[in-house]
Amino acid sequence: MLSSTLKTNAELVQIISSIGLGAFSIVQASFLAYIAYQKWVTNNKKYKLDLYNEKIQIYFDALDLYNELISSGRLNKNVFRQFIKSKLASRYLFSDDISIFNTLDNMHDVALRIDAYRERIDTDPNPDVESTKAFQADLAWCTTTIDEFGKTMTKYLNQGSSEFRVNKLNAVNLNPFRGKDIKGLDAPSPPQFPGELNQ
Repeated sequence: MLSSTLKTNAELVQIISSIGLGAFSIVQASFLAYIAYQKWVTNNKKYKLDLYNEKIQIYFDALDLYNELISSGRLNKNVFRQFIKSKLASRYLFSDDISIFNTLDNMHDVALRIDAYRERIDTDPNPDVESTKAFQADLAWCTTTIDEFGKTMTKYLNQGSSEFRVNKLNAVNLNPFRGKDIKGLDAPSPPQFPGELNQ
């Protein structure tokens, strides 16, 4: 009888240890699944932030080009090169909205014309009326277009509340308007250049 009791106790211990090992395996598998899920969530957030950074860089490069054209009427080579890279990247980053690429492509053409007009105005003390009108029209087009472009980009850049958006912009470290909500920015009016017509 004693040997049968010991035998059943040994079997009981073996059953409990088997259940314990099975439970440990389940807990371990659950823990590893949780870690994998957290890595996926982190990678997904990083991907979205990287994509957001790429998209907002396109917007900032367009603003930089606009600021160069409005402030001096001339193209800075580095700003223009960066703008061209962003224009080409926009075709892929905004593949569902070709109007963004088209707007940037038009800005590219107008920027070259403004630079040529400005060079003509700088070299000729009495520029012809047609060049001056075309120069003014292109500057006005840029001002209107950058405002419309900002509104178009809003649907891609506004993600959540304005506090979240501003914190994201500050984290990017590219925002010239750090700590301000970019939603309501107005484009500055074009400066007056010598030889411009009074209208």
